[in-house]
Amino acid sequence: MVLYRLTKSKFIRGQQCHKALYLDVYHPELGYYPSEVLERFARGRSFEAKVKAQFEGGIDVLRACRGINEAPATTAELLKNNNETTLYEAAFVYDEVLVLADIVHKTASGEVTVYEVKNSKAVTDVFRNDVSVQHYVIANALQELPTLSLKDFSLICNDGSDNPLTLSLLDVARDAMKHIAAQVQQFKEVLQGTEPQVAMGVQCESPYACPYQRYCSRKPRGQRELDFNSL
Repeated sequence: MVLYRLTKSKFIRGQQCHKALYLDVYHPELGYYPSEVLERFARGRSFEAKVKAQFEGGIDVLRACRGINEAPATTAELLKNNNETTLYEAAFVYDEVLVLADIVHKTASGEVTVYEVKNSKAVTDVFRNDVSVQHYVIANALQELPTLSLKDFSLICNDGSDNPLTLSLLDVARDAMKHIAAQVQQFKEVLQGTEPQVAMGVQCESPYACPYQRYCSRKPRGQRELDFNSL
Protein backbone atom coordinates (compact mmCIF):
# COMPACT_ATOMS: atom_id res chain seq x y z
CA MET A 1 0.00 0.00 0.00
CA VAL A 2 1.39 3.42 -0.97
CA LEU A 3 1.48 5.71 2.07
CA TYR A 4 2.38 8.82 0.10
CA ARG A 5 3.56 9.93 -3.34
CA LEU A 6 4.12 13.59 -2.60
CA THR A 7 5.61 15.60 0.23
CA LYS A 8 5.21 19.30 0.92
CA SER A 9 8.61 20.15 -0.53
CA LYS A 10 7.93 18.13 -3.67
CA PHE A 11 4.54 19.80 -4.06
CA ILE A 12 6.24 23.21 -3.95
CA ARG A 13 8.80 21.93 -6.47
CA GLY A 14 5.99 20.85 -8.78
CA GLN A 15 4.44 24.30 -8.65
CA GLN A 16 7.69 25.68 -10.04
CA CYS A 17 8.30 23.00 -12.69
CA HIS A 18 6.87 19.57 -13.49
CA LYS A 19 10.25 18.31 -14.66
CA ALA A 20 11.88 19.41 -11.42
CA LEU A 21 9.19 17.54 -9.50
CA TYR A 22 9.83 14.38 -11.51
CA LEU A 23 13.59 14.61 -10.97
CA ASP A 24 13.14 15.36 -7.27
CA VAL A 25 11.23 12.10 -6.85
CA TYR A 26 13.12 9.75 -9.17
CA HIS A 27 16.60 11.29 -9.59
CA PRO A 28 17.37 13.58 -6.63
CA GLU A 29 21.07 12.73 -7.01
CA LEU A 30 21.11 15.02 -10.07
CA GLY A 31 20.40 18.07 -7.94
CA TYR A 32 23.16 20.58 -7.26
CA TYR A 33 23.00 22.96 -4.29
CA PRO A 34 25.67 25.68 -4.11
CA SER A 35 27.20 26.61 -0.77
CA GLU A 36 25.12 29.78 -0.36
CA VAL A 37 21.92 27.73 -0.64
CA LEU A 38 23.16 25.23 1.93
CA GLU A 39 24.05 28.12 4.22
CA ARG A 40 20.54 29.53 3.82
CA PHE A 41 19.11 26.13 4.77
CA ALA A 42 21.33 26.08 7.87
CA ARG A 43 20.19 29.57 8.94
CA GLY A 44 16.60 28.45 8.50
CA ARG A 45 17.14 25.41 10.71
CA SER A 46 18.79 27.58 13.36
CA PHE A 47 15.87 30.02 13.46
CA GLU A 48 13.39 27.14 13.55
CA ALA A 49 15.22 25.62 16.54
CA LYS A 50 15.06 28.98 18.32
CA VAL A 51 11.30 29.20 17.77
CA LYS A 52 10.72 25.61 18.88
CA ALA A 53 12.59 26.33 22.11
CA GLN A 54 9.82 28.79 23.00
CA PHE A 55 7.29 25.93 22.91
CA GLU A 56 8.59 24.08 25.94
CA GLY A 57 8.02 20.39 26.50
CA GLY A 58 7.43 19.50 22.87
CA ILE A 59 7.79 15.96 21.55
CA ASP A 60 9.80 15.40 18.36
CA VAL A 61 7.67 12.90 16.45
CA LEU A 62 10.48 11.69 14.20
CA ARG A 63 12.52 10.79 17.26
CA ALA A 64 9.55 9.09 18.91
CA CYS A 65 9.06 6.56 16.10
CA ARG A 66 11.23 4.19 14.10
CA GLY A 67 10.81 5.79 10.69
CA ILE A 68 8.90 8.21 8.53
CA ASN A 69 6.25 5.61 7.60
CA GLU A 70 5.34 5.25 11.28
CA ALA A 71 5.28 9.00 11.92
CA PRO A 72 1.63 9.70 10.94
CA ALA A 73 0.32 6.95 13.24
CA THR A 74 2.61 8.13 16.04
CA THR A 75 1.36 11.69 15.58
CA ALA A 76 -2.25 10.55 15.79
CA GLU A 77 -1.62 8.60 19.00
CA LEU A 78 0.14 11.53 20.63
CA LEU A 79 -2.76 13.84 19.80
CA LYS A 80 -5.44 11.53 21.19
CA ASN A 81 -4.65 12.23 24.84
CA ASN A 82 -6.69 14.66 26.92
CA ASN A 83 -3.68 16.78 27.88
CA GLU A 84 -2.16 19.89 26.40
CA THR A 85 0.39 18.66 23.86
CA THR A 86 3.05 20.20 21.66
CA LEU A 87 4.62 18.24 18.80
CA TYR A 88 7.57 19.00 16.57
CA GLU A 89 7.69 17.51 13.04
CA ALA A 90 4.16 16.15 13.42
CA ALA A 91 3.34 13.96 10.42
CA PHE A 92 0.05 13.81 8.54
CA VAL A 93 -0.99 12.01 5.35
CA TYR A 94 -4.01 12.64 3.16
CA ASP A 95 -4.59 12.03 -0.55
CA GLU A 96 -1.13 10.40 -0.75
CA VAL A 97 0.55 13.63 0.40
CA LEU A 98 2.81 13.64 3.47
CA VAL A 99 3.49 16.83 5.41
CA LEU A 100 5.62 17.42 8.48
CA ALA A 101 4.39 20.38 10.52
CA ASP A 102 7.12 22.35 12.30
CA ILE A 103 5.01 22.85 15.44
CA VAL A 104 1.57 21.55 16.39
CA HIS A 105 -0.01 22.67 19.65
CA LYS A 106 -3.13 21.01 21.04
CA THR A 107 -5.06 22.34 24.01
CA ALA A 108 -6.57 20.02 26.60
CA SER A 109 -9.96 20.68 24.99
CA GLY A 110 -8.72 19.45 21.60
CA GLU A 111 -8.13 22.72 19.72
CA VAL A 112 -5.19 22.41 17.33
CA THR A 113 -2.95 25.23 16.10
CA VAL A 114 -0.29 24.54 13.47
CA TYR A 115 2.79 26.72 13.05
CA GLU A 116 5.07 26.85 10.00
CA VAL A 117 8.42 28.56 10.67
CA LYS A 118 10.24 30.58 8.02
CA ASN A 119 13.43 32.58 8.49
CA SER A 120 12.20 35.50 6.40
CA LYS A 121 10.77 38.97 6.94
CA ALA A 122 8.51 38.76 3.89
CA VAL A 123 5.38 36.63 3.50
CA THR A 124 5.76 35.32 -0.04
CA ASP A 125 3.39 33.39 -2.31
CA VAL A 126 5.62 30.36 -1.82
CA PHE A 127 5.02 30.54 1.92
CA ARG A 128 1.29 30.89 1.36
CA ASN A 129 1.37 27.82 -0.88
CA ASP A 130 3.47 25.98 1.69
CA VAL A 131 0.90 26.64 4.41
CA SER A 132 -2.00 25.90 2.05
CA VAL A 133 -0.81 22.41 1.11
CA GLN A 134 -0.15 21.65 4.78
CA HIS A 135 -3.62 22.86 5.69
CA TYR A 136 -5.17 20.74 2.91
CA VAL A 137 -3.55 17.60 4.32
CA ILE A 138 -3.89 18.33 8.04
CA ALA A 139 -7.48 19.63 7.96
CA ASN A 140 -8.59 16.47 6.17
CA ALA A 141 -6.43 14.14 8.28
CA LEU A 142 -7.87 15.59 11.50
CA GLN A 143 -11.32 14.47 10.42
CA GLU A 144 -10.16 10.97 11.38
CA LEU A 145 -9.65 12.30 14.92
CA PRO A 146 -13.15 13.59 15.83
CA THR A 147 -12.14 14.87 19.27
CA LEU A 148 -9.85 17.44 17.64
CA SER A 149 -10.59 20.67 15.79
CA LEU A 150 -8.28 22.90 13.76
CA LYS A 151 -8.30 26.31 15.46
CA ASP A 152 -5.64 28.17 13.49
CA PHE A 153 -2.80 27.81 10.98
CA SER A 154 -0.06 30.37 11.44
CA LEU A 155 3.20 31.39 9.83
CA ILE A 156 6.03 32.38 12.16
CA CYS A 157 8.45 34.73 10.38
CA ASN A 158 11.62 36.54 11.39
CA ASP A 159 10.85 40.14 12.41
CA GLY A 160 14.30 41.21 11.19
CA SER A 161 15.91 40.94 14.61
CA ASP A 162 15.78 37.13 14.87
CA ASN A 163 12.57 37.32 16.87
CA PRO A 164 9.42 35.43 15.85
CA LEU A 165 6.48 37.26 14.32
CA THR A 166 3.27 35.20 14.09
CA LEU A 167 0.68 35.73 11.34
CA SER A 168 -2.49 33.70 10.82
CA LEU A 169 -2.92 32.31 7.30
CA LEU A 170 -5.95 30.15 8.05
CA ASP A 171 -8.32 32.08 5.76
CA VAL A 172 -5.77 32.04 2.92
CA ALA A 173 -5.34 28.29 3.29
CA ARG A 174 -9.08 27.63 3.41
CA ASP A 175 -9.63 29.62 0.22
CA ALA A 176 -6.95 27.55 -1.56
CA MET A 177 -8.38 24.10 -0.70
CA LYS A 178 -9.93 23.32 -4.11
CA HIS A 179 -6.92 24.63 -5.99
CA ILE A 180 -4.53 22.55 -3.89
CA ALA A 181 -6.66 19.42 -4.39
CA ALA A 182 -6.55 19.91 -8.18
CA GLN A 183 -2.78 20.40 -8.15
CA VAL A 184 -2.24 17.29 -6.05
CA GLN A 185 -4.04 15.21 -8.68
CA GLN A 186 -2.07 16.89 -11.47
CA PHE A 187 1.27 16.23 -9.80
CA LYS A 188 0.43 12.58 -9.13
CA GLU A 189 -0.33 12.18 -12.83
CA VAL A 190 3.06 13.74 -13.67
CA LEU A 191 4.77 11.14 -11.47
CA GLN A 192 2.97 8.27 -13.18
CA GLY A 193 4.37 9.17 -16.61
CA THR A 194 7.80 9.61 -18.15
CA GLU A 195 10.13 12.54 -17.50
CA PRO A 196 8.37 15.73 -18.67
CA GLN A 197 10.06 17.64 -21.48
CA VAL A 198 10.21 21.23 -20.28
CA ALA A 199 12.34 23.89 -21.94
CA MET A 200 14.52 25.97 -19.65
CA GLY A 201 13.07 29.38 -18.92
CA VAL A 202 12.12 31.84 -16.19
CA GLN A 203 10.86 28.99 -14.00
CA CYS A 204 14.47 27.85 -13.58
CA GLU A 205 15.18 30.85 -11.35
CA SER A 206 11.78 31.77 -9.93
CA PRO A 207 10.82 31.64 -7.16
CA TYR A 208 14.07 29.76 -6.39
CA ALA A 209 17.07 28.69 -8.43
CA CYS A 210 16.26 25.12 -9.47
CA PRO A 211 18.89 22.57 -8.38
CA TYR A 212 18.46 20.65 -11.66
CA GLN A 213 19.65 23.39 -14.00
CA ARG A 214 22.96 21.65 -14.63
CA TYR A 215 21.13 18.51 -15.66
CA CYS A 216 18.69 20.36 -17.91
CA SER A 217 21.45 22.34 -19.61
CA ARG A 218 23.47 19.26 -20.58
CA LYS A 219 24.42 18.93 -24.23
CA PRO A 220 22.29 16.87 -26.65
CA ARG A 221 22.98 13.18 -27.25
CA GLY A 222 26.22 12.70 -29.19
CA GLN A 223 27.95 15.63 -27.50
CA ARG A 224 29.82 15.56 -24.20
CA GLU A 225 27.43 15.72 -21.27
CA LEU A 226 28.07 16.95 -17.78
CA ASP A 227 29.81 14.58 -15.38
CA PHE A 228 27.85 15.18 -12.18
CA ASN A 229 30.44 13.27 -10.12
CA SER A 230 32.99 15.93 -10.96
CA LEU A 231 30.85 18.97 -10.14
